Amino acid sequence: MSGTHRCRLLATVAALTLLSAATGTARAGDGDAPRAVTATSAARPVLALSLKEAIIRAIRNNPDADIARIDLSIAYEGIDEARGVFDPLFQAGVGGGRNRDPNFNAPLPGTNVTISGLPPGLTVNPSTQFNWNGGFGWRSPLGTDLSLRYDFQRRTTQSRFLLNPTVTPSGGINVTQPLLRGFGIDVNKAAITIARTQRDIAAAQLDSSLQELAFQVEQAYWLYRGTIEAVRVAEKALETAQKLLERTEAFARVGESTRLEVLEAQVGVVTRQEQLIRARNDRDNARDGLLRLITAPRQRRAWDVDVVLLDAPRVREERFDVRLALAQALAHRPELVALERAIEVETSQRLLAENDRLPRLDLVGGWSNTGLGSSHHNAHEALLSGRYYRWNVGLQFELPLFNTRARAAARAARERIRRAQRQRDSLEQQVVLEVRSAIRDILAARERLRTTELGIRLAEEQLEREIARRDAQLATNFEVLQREEDLTDARNAHVAAQVDYAIARARYERVRGNMLRRFSIEIAP
Repeated sequence: MSGTHRCRLLATVAALTLLSAATGTARAGDGDAPRAVTATSAARPVLALSLKEAIIRAIRNNPDADIARIDLSIAYEGIDEARGVFDPLFQAGVGGGRNRDPNFNAPLPGTNVTISGLPPGLTVNPSTQFNWNGGFGWRSPLGTDLSLRYDFQRRTTQSRFLLNPTVTPSGGINVTQPLLRGFGIDVNKAAITIARTQRDIAAAQLDSSLQELAFQVEQAYWLYRGTIEAVRVAEKALETAQKLLERTEAFARVGESTRLEVLEAQVGVVTRQEQLIRARNDRDNARDGLLRLITAPRQRRAWDVDVVLLDAPRVREERFDVRLALAQALAHRPELVALERAIEVETSQRLLAENDRLPRLDLVGGWSNTGLGSSHHNAHEALLSGRYYRWNVGLQFELPLFNTRARAAARAARERIRRAQRQRDSLEQQVVLEVRSAIRDILAARERLRTTELGIRLAEEQLEREIARRDAQLATNFEVLQREEDLTDARNAHVAAQVDYAIARARYERVRGNMLRRFSIEIAP
């Protein structure tokens, strides 16, 4: 062995020995081999989890998904709220009172008699009255305001020249029909149209939120699977290092290995112990990352489980049609659907703003019948006879002189439409980029899998040959450990390629808007 090689080996031994002492890692004494570090914990419940079940759990338990569902429920209520403007309105009132008004009665010339029949001079003319009224109002989708009204009044007095009591019923209808501003079904139902479109936006946002959540769950699922495999790779590496240490110690006992070669093997064990500790810590962190997405809030005990994954990545030898994938993405991406609906909302807002710019011209008309009598019967007979009526018809005109607010609102509505259209164009470009990148990532990960599989086979062959050379005293433990480290790197690279392939495949489904349909998951509104 060359002097440079020996110096580097001794430096490595010294550094790892200090690291072992600082972290409390068990070290071997003279002739004693270090032992593998294993995580010990009390028995915990086991959660066997498929990928589809993990996604369903997340959709059911994740608070962000609940928020999106609540937003959709609110949007549904907004439709009924907008419809409420066309609900019939009932009005009613009742009242009564007594009056003691002063009254001056002048006598007729040359007599002591007054016209009212009351004593001459200042007197009191008491009266009582009772009245009630009721009616219905309604607005039609054309903008027509229609009202039906009935009024009833009964009055008693001491006057000799009035009916006593006096009963006065009346009933009628009034109509106001806009001819310019406020006219038309589209204008008057614009609020309902906007509410329905906002419901569609909320539904698209719910779909987007759930698809993103499903992607995050699948990503966490495969990352956890990768850390489990990384622990197994680390355990295999530690097992190989321990076997090398045992063989070296056996050779040392018969004088075929030196103390330095024993140290090299011990360093290899300590190094792989540390790698195993980090791999297990990464695995536990990845498990908690998955549990965070699928566990209901305030379920603290649900975190203390051992998660067993039932699914493994499956590599597909498939060909991709970029044009077809882009067409699917542009048709199914909920973000694009939401932007299309946002353009519709702004179009309805522009319709309202343009209508507000018009002058107001209303056709108004009404008809009422009146009755009069000293009793309910004869007063309503007169009312229903149709002999006593009033009618009116006319036009009302209103023109704001500058109409600054309405003009500015119309211009702003047009600009908002342009902005939403540009946002849609930008998102479409982003979708194209995402689809093309996702396909490239899948193909690259698939090629990496083939390469890393070959790398594992070559590294295994190298390690076998290096062990044979070590047994023949033609190689050192350091060189064997180097070949074993190459094999560990190759295995970890293969695990990383598997995870990257699975995540790239999930991202491909996400960018096409297909995350839930691929699992046949339907979301009820």
